[in-house]
Amino acid sequence: MDNKKRTKKARLARVPKKIIDNEKYSIKIIPLNFRIDTKLPKKKKYRTINRDFYCPIDQPLSSAIEIAEDAIKKYFIINKE
Repeated sequence: MDNKKRTKKARLARVPKKIIDNEKYSIKIIPLNFRIDTKLPKKKKYRTINRDFYCPIDQPLSSAIEIAEDAIKKYFIINKE
């Protein structure tokens, strides 16, 4: 395998794979972690908090979902119409 093919294969291996995507958050698998990206606006009090959270890959997916839901309740505005 030549160098270009190896580089392309390594680059594709690092591309995050989306496993959950809804209106509040998305969860992707990256090497060694689940990455949780929130999509809601931040509460004014927490303007400096990041939109992404991480959960170790050795924990179950339900743990990543729980982290996402807890962070949304604490730091983000949920429209209840």
